Amino acid sequence: RTFLYAGIALTCIYVSSLLFSLTPWAGNIVDALLPLMQDASLLEDPTALQDAMMPAMEAAAVPMSITFAIVFLAFSLPIFYRYRMASFALLDAPQQGAFAAMRTSRRMCRQNCVAIFRLDLHFWWFYLLEAAVSAVCYGDLILDWLGISLPLDATAAYFLFLVLYLVCQLGLYLWRKNLVSVTYAHAYNALKPPSHQLSQPKPHNPPWMY
Repeated sequence: RTFLYAGIALTCIYVSSLLFSLTPWAGNIVDALLPLMQDASLLEDPTALQDAMMPAMEAAAVPMSITFAIVFLAFSLPIFYRYRMASFALLDAPQQGAFAAMRTSRRMCRQNCVAIFRLDLHFWWFYLLEAAVSAVCYGDLILDWLGISLPLDATAAYFLFLVLYLVCQLGLYLWRKNLVSVTYAHAYNALKPPSHQLSQPKPHNPPWMY
């Protein structure tokens, strides 16, 4: 699935760049480039090029990221929920392989994407806590971005927040991970089509005849 999402991301970069070119922020970048295009000598000056482009690029960074995020979600969410149960299908039948598990998940989730989405919404608090715990791992960068300095060097601060992240993640998983995993396992069993029973060979004589 990683390669699938990587391909979707590359496609979304192309589509979002086309959509962004239609926004006013793209016009600001063009306006910044016009003086450079009219005077070719300025293109040979890296400092002038950077001074002309950086303000326009910084102003366009946020809307460009928002455009990409919207396009990526629009493309990836339907794919994500089609293959939402692929990991459970692989655990259920590992001998079939990853591609067979993805096909199984696609068949199972074809008419049940909304139901699985509602199940994800039911555990919004768990995913919010996971995001908060993941942010702890980058606590040194976040504090530096907020202008808060710790009485530690960069290496000690990195390992401090790494250990805090591992402890918080272990506590979260021991506290509620089993509940979430078992719930999704039950959802997988509910969506899995009943396996066809193999026909048993008919005995030559009824069981009461010897």
